[in-house]
Amino acid sequence: EKTEHALRDYGLHLGIAFQMVDDQLDYLGTPEELGKNIGDDLAEGKVTLPLIVAMRNGQPDQKAFVEDAIRNGGVENLPEMIQLVKATDALKYTSEQANTERCEALACLNNVADSEFKDSMNTLVNFVVDRHH
Repeated sequence: EKTEHALRDYGLHLGIAFQMVDDQLDYLGTPEELGKNIGDDLAEGKVTLPLIVAMRNGQPDQKAFVEDAIRNGGVENLPEMIQLVKATDALKYTSEQANTERCEALACLNNVADSEFKDSMNTLVNFVVDRHH
């Protein structure tokens, strides 16, 4: 049962880390690298961690800009949004949080017996956080 809980928690932290990196890449990657358009989350009006942090750290006019972009969707202002999430350290914060989730996932593996499967899970979480696509 201890192993079962450890694996469940590992999966949770892995999934959160994956999503954070995915949200970050929406502002850092290129369509060629990602295999999808950049700014898709913004175009769909999705509230992601980088946007939340940009609103929290930004000036009132920057917060309003993000809120309008989420409300209206689209990527017309994507270059400005990319600048904003960088200027407010939103991408840095998102990266740090993804790394925290990686550490939590790896800590969960301490409760799993050594095996090639455990080694693969270790490799997987590092790939997920370190990926650029």
